[in-house]
Amino acid sequence: MILSIALIWAVVVGFCCLLWLAVGIRHRQSSEPPVENGLIPYLGCALQFGANPLQFLRSRQKNHPTGKALGLEEVPLCNISKGYLTLFGKELGEDKCQARQEAQKALVLNALENFKEFDKIFPALVAGLPIHVFKSAYCARENLAKTMHAEKLSKRENVSDLISMRMILNDSLSTFNDVSKARTHVALLWASQANTLPATFWSLFYMIRSPDAMKAAREEVQKVFETFGLKIDPDNPTLNLTRDVLDNMPVLDSIMKEAMRLSSASLNIRVAKEDFLLHLDNQEAYRIRKDDVIALYPPMLHYDPEIYEDPYEYKFDRFLDEKGQEKTTFTRKGRKLRYFYMPFGSGVTKCPGRFFAVYEMKQFLSLVLSYFDMELLDPAIQVPPLDQSRAGLGILQPTYDVDFRYKLR
Repeated sequence: MILSIALIWAVVVGFCCLLWLAVGIRHRQSSEPPVENGLIPYLGCALQFGANPLQFLRSRQKNHPTGKALGLEEVPLCNISKGYLTLFGKELGEDKCQARQEAQKALVLNALENFKEFDKIFPALVAGLPIHVFKSAYCARENLAKTMHAEKLSKRENVSDLISMRMILNDSLSTFNDVSKARTHVALLWASQANTLPATFWSLFYMIRSPDAMKAAREEVQKVFETFGLKIDPDNPTLNLTRDVLDNMPVLDSIMKEAMRLSSASLNIRVAKEDFLLHLDNQEAYRIRKDDVIALYPPMLHYDPEIYEDPYEYKFDRFLDEKGQEKTTFTRKGRKLRYFYMPFGSGVTKCPGRFFAVYEMKQFLSLVLSYFDMELLDPAIQVPPLDQSRAGLGILQPTYDVDFRYKLR
């Protein structure tokens, strides 16, 4: 009897395996791209891809050579402090009383801790898991939302025009209750800071680590400030950094672009609405089925040695031409590329907040260069590895903090 039950189970398992092999895995048809099914049903190669997307794709590219294989820890505090207060205003106004300033700092620190707790589980939210599964992250989001209720925002000073307009639209058009309206402000805070913070970290880290980059950036900022009549005064640190001022800093642009080239890991995703032929630049064409998901992983471009010489090396002037202006021409095998730098995505899904992020980062770096001297505590420190758990979501964070020393100039 026991033998019979075991035999029945063996037959059932064997039948399921055969059924999965027959209909559960994708079989390559004529003119379709190479298929990598993996050994695990449903998951396929997801685990290998998630561990290190670039390494996985490079290894598969070798198998299909003719086809396409589908510390500075105070920087986040400083950046989110300015971003948070600029958007949502100051609860305690401009009072210079030491106690008031300490209270304001405590509010920002509390917001930062809640932000980090919420941001930590964002990859899981993108994967479709409900936030209620993560109790601490849910509480963190609700704590942030409590500070952004319309009643509290209306009492703050210097609330940005963006938030003021959102409040007006929420009151006149939205059917959300007050809690849901506050949660939309949390979403805006995350969208404006989640990738800007690590991008600023990498820009500052690489710049401090490269004496040539630091020297060139500081000279450029000083020259531009002099041109626009801006004076550095430690007793009055307020500067009017207009768009015209920031647009005249190609060196700083290049420093930021190079840092994001080395740290960005977004995914450009499209879904086929019908069967079609995908024509490639090498004159080949692949048949794509309806509902196929087509994903482009920009680091495959960013680390391509045929586009960027020594792609794993940081070169602060990589995006400058011979005249010291923005370089816009990159080639591969003698052909000019339309897409060579894609940290913000492309097409209709290109990040709409990219200009806000770039100007925010550039303002921060300009002020840091103007008012502080900085150095790494360990000049020989290696570049922190990238945290691959956020691959596909934008700028990857470092796996550990980096200590540095700074003082007023």
